[in-house]
Amino acid sequence: MKKFKKILLITVPAFFVFAVLGLTGLSPARAAGPPAVNLGTAGNFAILSKAGITNTGSSLITGNIGASPISSAAMNTVWCSMIAGTIYGVDGPAQYVGSGDTTCFAGNPPLANKTLVDNAVANMETAYTDAAGRTPGVGANLNVGGGTLSGQNFVPGTYTWGTPVTITGDITLTGSATDVWLFQIAGTLNISSAKKVILSGGAQVKNVFWQVTGATTLGTYSTFNGNILDQTNIALQTGAVLNGRALAQTAVTLDANAVTIASAATTQWNLVGNYTLTFTCVTGCSGDYLHTMNIATQNSTGDFSGTGFYNPDNTITWDINGNTIGNGLTYVINYTGVGSPYTINGSGTIDQNGNMSGTAAGPGQTFTWKTTNDIAEAIVGAGVKPAECTGNYTKVIHGTNGANTLNGTSGNDIIFGYGGNDKIN
Repeated sequence: MKKFKKILLITVPAFFVFAVLGLTGLSPARAAGPPAVNLGTAGNFAILSKAGITNTGSSLITGNIGASPISSAAMNTVWCSMIAGTIYGVDGPAQYVGSGDTTCFAGNPPLANKTLVDNAVANMETAYTDAAGRTPGVGANLNVGGGTLSGQNFVPGTYTWGTPVTITGDITLTGSATDVWLFQIAGTLNISSAKKVILSGGAQVKNVFWQVTGATTLGTYSTFNGNILDQTNIALQTGAVLNGRALAQTAVTLDANAVTIASAATTQWNLVGNYTLTFTCVTGCSGDYLHTMNIATQNSTGDFSGTGFYNPDNTITWDINGNTIGNGLTYVINYTGVGSPYTINGSGTIDQNGNMSGTAAGPGQTFTWKTTNDIAEAIVGAGVKPAECTGNYTKVIHGTNGANTLNGTSGNDIIFGYGGNDKIN
C-alpha cells in the first residue's frame, strides 16, 4: 500500500515573526484584519448544532460533535466509525444508538457531559452575536461582487454583504498565519459544486470566520475553509470538504463529507506518487473501472495535479487536478480519447494509514473509489495478487499495457499480464 508522508505545519508564535520597517531596523509584525472571534468552548467542536446532525453515506469527521437541546437521537446517523473524536449529547445511550457501537458517545449521565455541550452551544450563540455586531466592511470591502464571487483575492479584513453570497468560482484568502478574516453575510451562503475557498501565504483556517444569517450550503465536491457561524442550518452536499467548523443554530446535514476541525497545527498529506485507482459503479453503469494514476506535483497549500490512463486501454487518458488539506481531498478528472469529453468530480478521505477512498460522479453516473498499491511498489516489493491467482507468493507483478514485457526473477514470483500482447518470461 502506498505510504504517505505526513508534513506537520505548525503555527509559529507571533513574537518570532518580524517585518522590516524602512531602514530603521526590525519590529514585531502585527496581525492584519479584525480581532479573531472568540468561540469559547464551541471551539472544541468540529460540528455543533441545536437541532441535530444527520449523515448520509460514509463521512469522516476529525473533531468532536454535539447537539443541544435536541435529543442525542438526532445524531444517530453519525456513527463512531466515522469520527475521530467524541459525540456529546444531552441524554443517555438509550437515545444515541448509532450503528450499535456507542463507544464514542458521551451523554447524560453524567450531568457534566450535558453541561459541556449546553455551554458550548451558548458560547456558539455568543460568538455569532459578536461576529454579527462587528463594525461592517466599507468601501471596497462592502458587497464585493454584488454577492457573486469568483476569482477574487481577499486580504485580511472584515467583508460585509447585505445580500446572499454565492461562490461560483474559486476564491483565495491571502495573508499570514496571524491574519484574520471576517465575512458578514445578511442572507444565505452557497459555494458551487467543485469550487474552492483557497488559503494562501500561510493563512490559517482557525482565523477565518463566516457569519451567516441564512442557510449555508456547500455544493458537491467543493472545498471550504473557515469557521461557519450560522443562525440557521448548514448543509454539506455529497463529497463536500470542510476544513474548519460547522456551528449551526438549527441543523447540520452531511453526505459523504470530510470535516476537519481548525487547529494551530494541520496535518498535510504528500500525495505525489503512482497509484492504482479503482472506480466501482453505483448508478448509471456497472462493474469496476481500473485506472493507473500518477500525481506529479503538489504545492504547500495542498493543490495537486497529475495524469493517468484507463486500463487496459491506454488510449483513454486523463488529467487530474485537486486539493488536499487535513484528512479530506477533492479532485476533477478530465478524460481525453475514446468517449471524451468526460469529467468526473470526486472527493474523499485519507485514513491514518494513508489509504484514500471516497465518492465521485460523472454525467449520469455515480461511483465509489479507492486507491490500492501503486505499480512501481508492487514490482519491487510484496504486492496484492490478482483474484485470478491463488496460493502463497512473495511478489505479484502486474502488467497493464498491451506491449509490456514482464520478467520473473524469483521462484516464488507470480507474473500476471492483463493485455493479450503481454510477453511473460
